[in-house]
Amino acid sequence: MPLPLAYKLEFLSQQVARRADPIQDATVICKVRKEVGPCIELRVDANRKWTYEEAIQFGFLVKDCDLQYIEEPVENVDDIVKFCEETGLPAALMM
Repeated sequence: MPLPLAYKLEFLSQQVARRADPIQDATVICKVRKEVGPCIELRVDANRKWTYEEAIQFGFLVKDCDLQYIEEPVENVDDIVKFCEETGLPAALMM
């Protein structure tokens, strides 16, 4: 019997900041984490579309989802540093 797709993956990357608000994005990410389990690295990419406040809200809602990182949560690089300090989540920045 073949293994479920999630067991064949090493990581999963999900676009966020496409829904009406960060609460909806966080709900999706929490469901994804529950489905794939702890053995898959989970990354998210906000494409710098959130305000600082929206990113912080999302960060606290997904704090227990064991994200590998969130890519470009906000536009301003200084705010990305503050985001990491405030939420404890790692961030990636594409230059």
